[in-house]
Amino acid sequence: MLNSAHELRTRLSGWASRAALVGEDGVAVTYGELLEAGARFVAGFGQARRLVFIEASNRPEALAAYFACLVAGHPVYLFGEKDDAALPALIERYRPNRVIYPLADDPVRVLHDEVLDMHPELAVLLSTSGSTGSPKFVKLSFGNIASNALSIAEYLRIAGDDRAMTSLQFNYSYGLSVVNSHLFTGASLLLSDASVTEERFWRAFRTHGATSFAGVPYTFELLEKMGPAWAETPGLRTVTQAGGALSPARIEQIARLADANNWRFYVMYGQTECAPRIAYLPPEMAASHARCIGVAIPGGALEIVDEAGNVVLEPDVAGELVYRGPNVMLGYAADAAGLAGGDPPGPHRTGDVACRTSDGLFYITGRLSRFVKPFGLRVNLDELQEKLWHDYPEAVCTGNDQTIVVALPGEGGARNEAVVAGLSSMLKLPAASFRVVNPSVIPRLANGKVDFRSILDAANGDQPRSGPGAALGLLFSRRFVHQVIEELAMILGVKSAHWHGIGHIYATVLNLPRVGDDATFVDLAGDSLSYVQVTVALEEYLGKLPANWETRTVGDLEQEAASASSI
Repeated sequence: MLNSAHELRTRLSGWASRAALVGEDGVAVTYGELLEAGARFVAGFGQARRLVFIEASNRPEALAAYFACLVAGHPVYLFGEKDDAALPALIERYRPNRVIYPLADDPVRVLHDEVLDMHPELAVLLSTSGSTGSPKFVKLSFGNIASNALSIAEYLRIAGDDRAMTSLQFNYSYGLSVVNSHLFTGASLLLSDASVTEERFWRAFRTHGATSFAGVPYTFELLEKMGPAWAETPGLRTVTQAGGALSPARIEQIARLADANNWRFYVMYGQTECAPRIAYLPPEMAASHARCIGVAIPGGALEIVDEAGNVVLEPDVAGELVYRGPNVMLGYAADAAGLAGGDPPGPHRTGDVACRTSDGLFYITGRLSRFVKPFGLRVNLDELQEKLWHDYPEAVCTGNDQTIVVALPGEGGARNEAVVAGLSSMLKLPAASFRVVNPSVIPRLANGKVDFRSILDAANGDQPRSGPGAALGLLFSRRFVHQVIEELAMILGVKSAHWHGIGHIYATVLNLPRVGDDATFVDLAGDSLSYVQVTVALEEYLGKLPANWETRTVGDLEQEAASASSI
């Protein structure tokens, strides 16, 4: 176990002549050179601990700056090369002493020399969202980082002759864990910013002796489109996957490629709050237990607790997944004042709903925040997404208590209608509870995870109507949902009525600017989906549903309503 930054410096110095970093041009940077280059970044820092923001990239200079701060005890926040827009607000909030742009001619920007009150073990700050869009940071100690790096190295069997291709940015917790697990153990990194879809990536991999690479689900979507030739790359020993769930079918497929080509495939699970690795699935179990995240990493422990906090011992009974280990964070920070406090590693409630199999493997069934309740029916979006993967392997599910949204790249039309019909039948919910959107590609955050917010925003946008069938799979109109809420408030006596007439109901439900007195529901291209909404609204407004209302004009219905109210 590495107990201090001083011990890490001693360890790295012991490998002074060994290659730590190799560029695509084949030029190597030894561990000794890495430490020397890093020392130049922190030379003017003085004796006090400084809070340092570092622009992270897969370049020797950036890694040198990171390790220099780590071994000198200066806490760092790592931000991406494209995150400058959010940086000023974060600087104002956290007040770092220095900002390092490793590739700049004048790399170290001195902001101030005030001594900040920081937890004595604080080493690394990472954004909870994987990008600098969120000001909430996870606080990791040196012990968190070191214990997780060595645990990963143990189960991945990382040796001194292993060389990982930098397929991820290291300001992302998964990418940082690749860096730490290799350089804390004397292995090396092959630095590249190429995509797995580029020949340059694989040419460098072969030429400079890489042995492994890490991928998020999107990485494997890209590899799937390339065909299986990548799996035959000479020298490939290990492939790891984390950063979100792969479909069981894809895991089985990759596991078969691994077996056929004599390399190991590790499905892994983690969270930034745990530096980040929590669990892994042993490679020999990948094909047969593709739904599982596996077992806790060495030095950690997993358990499932129910809503009352009691440990669940029975197999296949769901509860919240809780992790314990030395890599559990010190806590969160929202600004400079939050840097001082910290908690010893305790139980980390993951927020994921999980079960344990009878043979001790854990599997995720959903996220506590990924449950929605349309019409009061509790729906697990992760389970629903997994069911869709059988026929639509690229489908992504999101939504809220009003609507379930499916993002499905490609053409819509009949395929969208089939998805909506299938979901409606499966869940016994009205078809209007679902919407399918067809982005050209699934939107993703900077860390490669699905951008559910963008999908939901796209689904909430106005959509053109082209006839009776056009509403299939669409949301209840946002105006309609708002109006129903208003009406319920009126019924409860909180507000007065806000339906201003039959025309107002039709315009709200059908998303029309206005409706004249001569219009009928049929004239307005009303369909079976909007029919349900209109009947609900008419009964709320009139107290009953008029006979043959669908073919009667707005004016006629208003006249009947007026006559009834005068009796």
